[in-house]
Amino acid sequence: FGCTPGASNAVAVTIPADSASLHVVHLPCAAAPTSRNYPCTIVWHQPFEQAFARLLVMGLDGVPIAEVLNGELIGRTGSASWNGMQIAPHTPAPIGIYVVVLECVDAATAGVLRMVCPLTISESP
Repeated sequence: FGCTPGASNAVAVTIPADSASLHVVHLPCAAAPTSRNYPCTIVWHQPFEQAFARLLVMGLDGVPIAEVLNGELIGRTGSASWNGMQIAPHTPAPIGIYVVVLECVDAATAGVLRMVCPLTISESP
C-alpha cells in the first residue's frame, strides 16, 4: 500500500468504535472440506465507501499463514472465505487459535484502518 499503519508516513483516521467490525462466522471453523463449518467465512464492516484491503490469517506468533485478500477493492461491508490452507507449506492449517487481520486503505483519502479478530480451527484433515 505504500505506507505502514501507525508510522510517520501513514494518515491517522479517527473511526467511531461502532462503525467498524470484523468477525468470523461459525466459530470454531474448520480446515476440513467435509465439515459443516468449512470454509472459514470472515465478515467485515468498515467505514470507508471504498478501500483497498489486505486480509491475513496469522499465527499467534505474528507469522502470516494465509493471505486471503491482497490489494482488492472492497466496500463498506463484505466477506471473504478462507479454505484453511497455509501459504507454505501448502497444507491445511492445524487445529488451533489464529488472528485475522484486515488492513484497509481508504480509496478517497488514503486513511488507514486496521482490525483484528480471533479465529479458531477445530477440525483439520
